[in-house]
Amino acid sequence: MTARTTARYADGRLAGRADVLVDADAAGLTIRTLADELVAHWPAGEVRRIGTADADGTLRLCQLGGDARLVVNDAGFAAYVAANFPRLAQSPYGSRIAPWKVALWAGGAVASVALLLFVIVPAFARYLVPLVPASVETRAGTWMADLIVTQTASPEAVRQHKTTCHAPAGTAALDRIVLTLTAGEHLPYPVLVTVVNSPVVNALALPGGRIIVFRGLLDLTADPNEVAGVLAHELGHVEYRHPLQAAIKSSSGGFLVGLLLGDAVGFSAVAGLGGMLLFNHYSQDMETDADSRGLALMHRAQFATAPLAGFFAKVAARQPMLDSVPSLLLTHPGNEERAARIRADTTGGGPALDAASWQALKAICA
Repeated sequence: MTARTTARYADGRLAGRADVLVDADAAGLTIRTLADELVAHWPAGEVRRIGTADADGTLRLCQLGGDARLVVNDAGFAAYVAANFPRLAQSPYGSRIAPWKVALWAGGAVASVALLLFVIVPAFARYLVPLVPASVETRAGTWMADLIVTQTASPEAVRQHKTTCHAPAGTAALDRIVLTLTAGEHLPYPVLVTVVNSPVVNALALPGGRIIVFRGLLDLTADPNEVAGVLAHELGHVEYRHPLQAAIKSSSGGFLVGLLLGDAVGFSAVAGLGGMLLFNHYSQDMETDADSRGLALMHRAQFATAPLAGFFAKVAARQPMLDSVPSLLLTHPGNEERAARIRADTTGGGPALDAASWQALKAICA
C-alpha cells in the first residue's frame, strides 16, 4: 500500500521552498520534482516529525541528521505516515516541550548553580586558594584596601586629606617591626602595611599581603610589643592566605567569580568583603592558627610576648559582653582565653622598638 501527495520542500541550503511530489510506502518517503525527477529518498526509520500537527492537519517532516524539511497539507497522507512510520514521533526536535518540563529543567539548573556557589565553593574554599594567581589576589587586596580607607577614615581626616598616616619616623618604626617579623619568611607576596587615620580599634589582613592598622589600635596600645603581636597575628593570616579563603567562602563564590571576570566587572562584586574582614569573619580554626603562627614569629624575632596578653585584656575590658559568649560561638577565640594562652608562654624576649621609635610610631598620624 502506498500514498502520494504534493508538498512543499526546502533542502536546508537555499532559501525558499519548492512544490514536490511525495510517495510513501513501507520503505519510506520518495521525493520528486513535479517533473518526476528524483530529489531524495528518506528511509522510513529516519523520518521524523517536527513538532505536532497543526489544527488544519499540516505535518512537518525531516530526515534524521539532515537539514531538509517537508511540509505536508494532506490529512489523509499524514494519517498514512503516522500509521506506517513507527519512529515518526522520535523527532530530534521533538514535540513541543510541556511548560512544566521547561520549568522543572530551569529550576534544576538554578538549584545546581546555587549548590555550586553556596555549598560546594564555600566547602572547598581552602582548596581553591592555590588556583588564584598571587598577582590577581594582590590587585583585589589593593582595591579592597582603598575601599576600607575611604569608608573608615574619620571625617576630620577626610576633610584634611589625611586618611592614611605617613609620618616618616613612625613609618620607619612600623617597617622595622614588619621586617624583623618577616625576615627569612617565604610569604606568597610582599607585605604592605597601611595605617588608617580612624578611631577604630582593629587591624586586619586583606588578600594579597595588604594589612590595615587603624589609629585607634595604636592609641590603645601602651607597648611596642603589643603592636608587634597584632602584626604577627595578621602576618599569620597572610602566610596561610586566610583572607582569600575567607573571601571566597563568605561571598559564596562571588569573590572567585569576580577575580575571574577581571577589574571592570569582577571587583565590584566584592564591595562588601572588606567590611566582612573588618569584623573578623574568620573561622575559629583560622584565628587559632594565626595566633599560633604569630607567637612563633614573635619568638623568632626575639620579641617579648607578655605585653600582648595585656593588650588582649584591654580589648576584653572594652567588650565584656563579647567575652561572655562561649568561644565555640565566636569566630575569634575569647580575648581572655587568648590572654591566658600568652601568659602561659614563658619564652623571653626584648622590646620590638626602642623608646624613641615607639613614640614615633604612636605619633604616625600626627
